Amino acid sequence: MAMERLPVAIRALDPPLHEFVPKREELMVDIVKLPAAKPAEKREMLARYKNFVPDVKSLKTKLPELLHRAEQLHEFKPMLSHRGCRLGITYPEITEMQVRAIFEAVVPVARKGKRVIPEVMIPLIGTMIGIPRAAASRVRWSSAIGSAWTPGPAPRTACRSRAGRRGRPMVFSVNCNKILRHEYLIVAGAAIERMLRMRVQRAILGWSMLGAVAGLLSTGVSRAAEEAGGEWQLTYSPISKLLDNNDNFSKDSRFLVFDTRDTLGTGIGNGTTIMKVSVSTGLENVIYAPAPVLTGVQAAPGLGAASYSPVEDLAVFIHGPFLHETPMRGFYGATNRQGGVAWADGSGDAGFLDCRDVTNEPTLPGAHRGGSHRHEFSADGKRIGFTYDDFLLTQYSRNIGYMVAHEKAPCGVGFYAALLAPIVPSGQSKPGDIERAADDSWVGTKGLMRAFIGNVKEANGTVMSSLFVVDIPESVDITTADSGTKTKYPSPPQGTAIRRLTTTPAAGIVRGSPDGTRIGYYAMVDGVRQVFLINSMGSDQHPDPAMRPVQATRLEQGASGGLRWHPTGNSIAVQSDNGIAAVCVQPGPQFGKTVWLTQHGATVAAVEGLVWSRDGKLLAFNRRVPTYDSTGALVKDAAGRDFRQIFLVRFPDRNGNGIADSAE
Repeated sequence: MAMERLPVAIRALDPPLHEFVPKREELMVDIVKLPAAKPAEKREMLARYKNFVPDVKSLKTKLPELLHRAEQLHEFKPMLSHRGCRLGITYPEITEMQVRAIFEAVVPVARKGKRVIPEVMIPLIGTMIGIPRAAASRVRWSSAIGSAWTPGPAPRTACRSRAGRRGRPMVFSVNCNKILRHEYLIVAGAAIERMLRMRVQRAILGWSMLGAVAGLLSTGVSRAAEEAGGEWQLTYSPISKLLDNNDNFSKDSRFLVFDTRDTLGTGIGNGTTIMKVSVSTGLENVIYAPAPVLTGVQAAPGLGAASYSPVEDLAVFIHGPFLHETPMRGFYGATNRQGGVAWADGSGDAGFLDCRDVTNEPTLPGAHRGGSHRHEFSADGKRIGFTYDDFLLTQYSRNIGYMVAHEKAPCGVGFYAALLAPIVPSGQSKPGDIERAADDSWVGTKGLMRAFIGNVKEANGTVMSSLFVVDIPESVDITTADSGTKTKYPSPPQGTAIRRLTTTPAAGIVRGSPDGTRIGYYAMVDGVRQVFLINSMGSDQHPDPAMRPVQATRLEQGASGGLRWHPTGNSIAVQSDNGIAAVCVQPGPQFGKTVWLTQHGATVAAVEGLVWSRDGKLLAFNRRVPTYDSTGALVKDAAGRDFRQIFLVRFPDRNGNGIADSAE
């Protein structure tokens, strides 16, 4: 034996575990497709997952389980995640199995009188772990022999220490210029806290060390944005991801929620899942995926227009009828939908916000009789605004409403709903009547004002789109609203009041400032659409010029949509010329100064669905870009277009005053 009486280093293996399960991107696509898959397609899926799924019937339950496991094993930066000793920290049985095998191989050789000195290399250790010693002890006692062993080195021998012979690592690596980051897994991404806490729980890393390295955890979202040097693509999977002008950021700005319409079929009716994505890692997760589904012209249930709660880890969204309800309710449509709600923690808990009642006479108090849409929480989370289409009296156009959690909520749901605008059918309207109310948004944090665009009949018989506000004081009793009958349209609760702010054309979606003092809307200037701001208590007829509208943007290509406020109220962001522009709206000399945050122009894909993070640091939006499947093939969405992907851009605001640095 050439190595007798000499130390032999044996490195414990640290295989990347995610490679032992199907790819998470493929699983997500198949889960989205499964409810509408044909038998032949299901057999193809079964063939792909034959090592994990026993039969076609099990695909429905096994694929989500596989995805959950793939998500658990997924690593954003594999070389800085479960490699080296870190694998054994989370899964000690893997390292223990290898160490035990080494010492079990030593036993028969030692029994022959040979001097064997195994050095077990547990890679990347910075502190001593007990797995080798414990495993060696078990083998020694079960084999009734003694065993001498030495802890092995970390990769790249650089120096030796006497501590090695006292049961401590004998060799450490110094070839990395960020040793602490490398040794203790100080990396950006969602795995930081989980890994560090795992080390603390296993008595490997003390809480004092956790505190000492906390400063290094700032390599998260803002650092990634700075290094990106502008906008960057967050998602890549062949799933359509629409932000749809909603409040898509989670309360802590760490996640974005979106719907997957246009993946299997066009429109909300063909949306089959609600998903979320981490803004720091790009990791996508399914929040809600009902089954079975039907896609096509006649679709069910239909999911879309998702928003996050500002105070809880849950998402709200449009939800049409379940497939088994279609014989009675019909298929998805604007007048056949409710507000769905699902917890975003992976628990699968889901339900409905509002009650839909088209059979009782009169309509159940607190219910509606059609379809609610674009559900938006007030900033304090206490009220939810929505747009509405009536099923029973279709001569009425779109309207707006709100709902609150209430003990008298009908149908076993948690929220009591009421409409807010007393609209009149177009054939019956008189001058001053509102025929349609939509494109609405909360003004302020408490949901005391709901701004909207109303189509109002003018004295000359024409209809103009103008900016309105409905006041909803805290004292309003929502149960005083009339839910209507099969022949009478619902009416708002007592105590609400509507004010007209513009007598000139206005357009939306309108947006109220966080402090409730101003409202942003669109109006035409020399044939180009621009953003205007108006005091929420003012009007274009107010005697005080400060209470009248003021033009905020002067964009050459105009504002195409996406108006959003920074949390401070000092800037707005808007879509223009296929890009995103930030505009200072703080009163003073910098008012109206514009800074481009992204690339723009005719050569780049159009932007959609702009949303500002709740902490004001990031903006998210959609672009349609070439997308490839796991084989590298270019793929298209259900309409034959490039998939919508999510992009991010950092708001350049070093002093935190809500104004872009270059605008000051």
